[in-house]
Amino acid sequence: MLLMGLTLLLPVSADEVGITAPLPEAEAVANKTTSYDSSIPLTRLKVQLRPLSKEEITKELEAWMKLLRDDISQASKLSIKAQSYEKASDIPEELKARQIELRTSEYALTRRIQVVIAALESKGGDVAEAKKYVDAVTLARFETEGKSVFAIIGEDIKEWVSDPDGGKKAIRGLGIALLLLVAFWIIAKILSKIIKVIISKHVGMSVMLGQFIERSVKGVVIFMGLLFALSSLGVQVGPMIAAVSAGGFILGFALQETLGNFASGMMVMFYRPFDIGHFVEVAGTGGRVDKMSLVSTTLLTPDNKELIIPNKKVWGDTIINYNSKKVRRVDLVFSIGYGDDIKKAAEVLKEVTESHAQVLKSPETVIQVGELADSSVDLLCRPWVKTKDYWDVYRELTWLVKERFDQEGISIPFPQRDLHVYQVEPLQPQT
Repeated sequence: MLLMGLTLLLPVSADEVGITAPLPEAEAVANKTTSYDSSIPLTRLKVQLRPLSKEEITKELEAWMKLLRDDISQASKLSIKAQSYEKASDIPEELKARQIELRTSEYALTRRIQVVIAALESKGGDVAEAKKYVDAVTLARFETEGKSVFAIIGEDIKEWVSDPDGGKKAIRGLGIALLLLVAFWIIAKILSKIIKVIISKHVGMSVMLGQFIERSVKGVVIFMGLLFALSSLGVQVGPMIAAVSAGGFILGFALQETLGNFASGMMVMFYRPFDIGHFVEVAGTGGRVDKMSLVSTTLLTPDNKELIIPNKKVWGDTIINYNSKKVRRVDLVFSIGYGDDIKKAAEVLKEVTESHAQVLKSPETVIQVGELADSSVDLLCRPWVKTKDYWDVYRELTWLVKERFDQEGISIPFPQRDLHVYQVEPLQPQT
């Protein structure tokens, strides 16, 4: 490793930070550079550059550039010497080792110069010339070394991987990031199960609200894990959060319709007009509630069509919940002819409903005359059943009553109209 005798510009002595005295050959730049060692960690270099002014960092850049020029000058001389040999196998191993050493030092110096350039640029310094020089010597390397582009790139990749501030740091950060993501994912799963158990014991909580709390906690934990993972990779999380906060107003204005659905979804979850699995009628459409998010509600119709309704329409319209109560009344209408015995028909309806196993004894079934219609006498039959048995009882009673009416000779008339024809004598012509 190329050692250069450089002193620190921080207000502490070299001995206090564990740095040995500058080497004699570096005295020319000893009062200008941040370190005598080209392998100074990048994070430490950034800390040392932070309190310096633009003028001070300019001197730092000049000193680091001198080190790079000296390094490249030596490397160029060795490259010329290596090209004097007819075969690559004739090049002495000492010369090859020195070339590798200089190339490693050049790579390390270039990375640190880039840090100094970034620090100077952030404080308003002129870095255009330095950037052009670094780019030029990097591109010129492809020509001076007499190697293929792929060979040099491969060597650079190997150097980057072996660099403590390069590949090793990146691989270490990536490993830590993956471990953090896995750890927070496991924590999220465990918390999700714990919350599910707690919610299951809470009798008054709806399934929708429970699912929302479970998903929210899981999402927050995973999001925190993602932030920690990005931080371990060197990403500045603070500015990202600040940028999102600053753009909150604009984002809220652009997504006002979505935020309206979000607010309506929260109202539905907390006031619980329906729950998962309930058959409801909302926004003029009926179906079983399949799932619900903060922005929409998904219904499944009886013929298994999926309807996705924005929560703003759900909460802003009339909601009919057919499953909110444990028992429901089945409203049936049976028509008989005007010539049929109304008492006998009522007795048949009473026998059929009382004999049905799913019809409740209390409240009692009500059988009354509903209307004297144009073509029939309409009898109302209103038994009470458990909500889950509603449609089974509705269909079965309709079937059974029709069979009994046929057996008892009670007619179920169809709409009819009497037509009266009058014969009129034709008018006699007047004479």
